[in-house]
Order: sequence, then C-alpha cells, then structure tokens
Amino acid sequence: NLEIPIGYFGTNTTLTVGRYKEQVTPLTYFRPDFDAYFDTPWYDDGNYVQDGFELKSKFGSATTKLFGGSYSSVVTNVAGGILGNSNAQALNSPAVGQSFGGFNRFPTGQPRPGAMTPGQVAGFHGGIPLFKFGEIGLTLLDFSVTSGGVYGGGPLNPIGNVVVYGANVKLNQIGRFQVSAEGSKSVTQRGFDNGDGRDNDDNNAFTANVAYNTGPLMASAGYQYIDPRFAAPGYWNKLGNWYNPTNVQGPFARVGWNFSDKLQANIGGDYLTGARNRGSQGGLTMGSSIARGLAGIKYHFSKQFSLGADYEAVVYDISAGAGGGLARRAKPVEQYITLGAGLNLTGNTVLKLGYQILTTTDSGGLVSNPSGIGGGNSNASVFTTQVAVHF
Repeated sequence: NLEIPIGYFGTNTTLTVGRYKEQVTPLTYFRPDFDAYFDTPWYDDGNYVQDGFELKSKFGSATTKLFGGSYSSVVTNVAGGILGNSNAQALNSPAVGQSFGGFNRFPTGQPRPGAMTPGQVAGFHGGIPLFKFGEIGLTLLDFSVTSGGVYGGGPLNPIGNVVVYGANVKLNQIGRFQVSAEGSKSVTQRGFDNGDGRDNDDNNAFTANVAYNTGPLMASAGYQYIDPRFAAPGYWNKLGNWYNPTNVQGPFARVGWNFSDKLQANIGGDYLTGARNRGSQGGLTMGSSIARGLAGIKYHFSKQFSLGADYEAVVYDISAGAGGGLARRAKPVEQYITLGAGLNLTGNTVLKLGYQILTTTDSGGLVSNPSGIGGGNSNASVFTTQVAVHF
C-alpha cells in the first residue's frame, strides 16, 4: 500500500491506498480469531484485509476515519465465506445478513441460512471526547455483495446489502477501574436503496463491561444482549466452537492472576438465556439457558520452555419446542481439555504442541435426534503442532 500524508486537512491526516487491514469495534467490524490455540500472525489482530483506501485525520481532539474496500481481490479468501457465524467461516471474508437468528450449534451444527458474503464495504468511524470523562465513538458501515444476493427466512427477498451502525463509549480510568459499553444494529436490505420487507426490531446488540486491574490481578465483568437477527461481522463471544452466538443475553465474568513471573492462572464464566422466543424457527427460547465455565493455568519453567492446561465446559438447557421442535427438554454438555507446550528453539523460532480432548454428552437427544428421543455421546482428541519463525 501507499501512505500519503496530507498537511492541509485536519492534523495527522494520512491517506492509505492499496491493500491494508481494517477494524472498528467488536460489535461492528472485528475479525474473530478462528484458531484460538495457535498464533496466525496475519489474522490474530482483529483486522480484515481489504483492497481500497482509508483516510484518517484529527480535528481538535476528535478522531475520524473514512474507508472503503473490496474483498473479492484479496487472495487469502478461501471457500466457506458464506457460512455466517459458523466456525468454518473463511479466513478473511466477513459474512453478514443472517435471515434469522437461532441455535446454530445444535442440533445439526449447520450455519443458519441467509448469510451474505459481501464483496465491498464502505464505512465511517469518529471518536468524540466526552469532556474529561472519556470518549464516545460513532460508526456507520455498509456492506454489499458484488452481484445477486442470498435468500432465507421471512419474506423470500434476497439480501444484497447490510447496513451496520453503532455507538461505543469508553470512560477514562477511574482508579483501577475501566468502564466501557457498546451498542449496534444491523439492517438487511435488498440493495443499497431498497429494503427487503423484514422487521428491524430483532437485530440489536449491546454489551457493557467493567474491568479491574491491579497488575497481578486482572478482572472483568459485564452483560451482553445479542438479538436473533443481529448480523455484524464482529467478535463478541465464543462458546465452545460456537462463534458469535446470537439470540442470547446474560452476564459474564473473567479473572486472571499472575502469581509470579512464571505462574499465571485464569477462570471465567457466562450464563446466557434466550433473548427472544425463536423455538419455531429452530432457535432458542427465553426458557432455554447456556452456562459456560473455563479455567486455565500456565507455568514458564524457563525462558525457553512453558506448559499450560485449559478446561472449558458448555452446558445447554434447551426447553421443549426449541432447537427445531424438541419433544422434551435437552441438556447436552460440551467439554474441552487442552494441554499445550511451548519451546523456544532459537531466539526467533518457537515450537508449539497441543493436545485436546473433546467430549459431548447428549442428554435429551438434541444432537443425534431432534425429536428428543434417545441420544448419544461422542469423544474425540486431536494433536496439533506449530512452528513459528519471526524474520
């Protein structure tokens, strides 16, 4: 890319033209980390790669950026970009515009229909100081397909355009506390200037977070609400291998502790219920719940060698009638045990090893039999390695 400083428009104004990375906020435009156990340097920073331009500037204490780009020419795209919030989503292509939200991890594990893979994006983000208290940000994004669109759910009109807008606020640090919040809304359309006839009352999202940091202790707690049809290409949560769950609401908490330079540990949890009743559409109901717990520990034996262990459990309590018309209540459980090791072979080369055990207990037959009769359990394991060389 080419970066061009512009001296007669605002201050610190820069025009970037070419292939570059872009992100805004977690509820509007932020690439998920689809490989949480290893380092993929080009894709672990929350940025999407696009060909286009970005104009950044400051006006007094306010910051602004205006950008536009295309994904179709970025060769890192792989098949699977239309899979919406599925864990099989493309490395770079965002997918937006689900026709309705629901419980897409169970019973079939398939992505919800109606996900649109945009070919272009245009956007604006501005940050405005809240006097001496913090900053408020405003975002407006427009995603459009190169041609055609997708069908699915509600009126059978194709989704060819999605508008995402939102606001976020971050207060200045109050002692050891940091407070932030964000709200966003996505609107599906047939085209840039043509609606698709769908209601826009169930495509909202908001999160609130309070963090506390003493150095050794790092803690955060908050609340999130994600509507069934909210469909921005962001990253707000991960339950097992269900990325960006929708039609959920509830609190969450995380605590990390550095016992020493060598030993670190963390625990966390989420308790989510259905945001709206979508049982007739194969989704969650407000009587359903999802509880998630996680814990981890890591020990650095030396600068060259470290070991870690992590545990995650996701417990579903799905009411009868949800998840595609269950005949009775289902309570499947997912568990993940992950053991990892890191070895610094040289000053710029790292070898990572990982072994994971996965179990699914299908109490109620949600996975194997959507009728709710019977059920089944599954066990699996995987061994993975990675060598990273930094030049």
